[in-house]
Amino acid sequence: MEKKNIIVIGASAGGFEAIKQLTAALPADLDAAIFIVWHMSPDVTGILPQVINREKTMLAANAIDHEPIVSNRIYVAPPDRHLLLEKGIVRITRGPKENRFRPAVDPLFRSAAYIYGARVIGIVLSGALDDGTSGLWTIKNRGGIAIVQEPAEAEVPSMPENAIAAVEVDYRVSIAEMVPLLIRLTSETVKKVTQFDMEEQKDRYGSSHRPAGPCPGAKGARCGQANALCVSGMSWRVVSHYGWSHHSLPVPHGSCLFSRQPPYDHHRKN
Repeated sequence: MEKKNIIVIGASAGGFEAIKQLTAALPADLDAAIFIVWHMSPDVTGILPQVINREKTMLAANAIDHEPIVSNRIYVAPPDRHLLLEKGIVRITRGPKENRFRPAVDPLFRSAAYIYGARVIGIVLSGALDDGTSGLWTIKNRGGIAIVQEPAEAEVPSMPENAIAAVEVDYRVSIAEMVPLLIRLTSETVKKVTQFDMEEQKDRYGSSHRPAGPCPGAKGARCGQANALCVSGMSWRVVSHYGWSHHSLPVPHGSCLFSRQPPYDHHRKN
């Protein structure tokens, strides 16, 4: 039986300390692969893996394109590159910025959700604006677990607050509470996700507030401001042109991989 062992983490302002605290408290033998996007300037040195490795828990490194995904490892998005997941490997791309950043949280979350479904645990930590909200919605929609740092604890609460406003999160916890929660969740097997389970998430927020989902655009049409490719009428393959460097990924029939956050209409014209 498969386990919930794909953990994706997104953070921005104030998130550096949150990531340090979280990874330092994790057990060294945690049976999971962890993927981290932390917003940073494109010209800085990727020091986050060095900082994590000082705690001598799980091994961390800047991710390398096409390297295999293995358990008990931490993969960090390098500066000025998006971190994406494909089946069994990581991808490092220099696609367009998303939510004003590269690396951005949403591309990681979306790619993880579409490839690994209910095995994914998505975590939004401290940060400004709303990167991660759309991706966390997709994780939930695909049967995964949505976790946010308690906004009252976050140094900059905007990212957790926006995620809570748009996504029916499973857990809203402090960093201290997050550690035993992850230990428990990663030991659980994945239950089969039914279509009914996924529809509940859609019904709760309605079509105008979906950061991902059914797209009424014509086959192959571009979604206005979202700069993504609609696949209405196509079956199961789409080439995303927004942060995914033209890689082909499996998506549900009639879906649209767009990045515009709720409550914006992703088909609205300028």
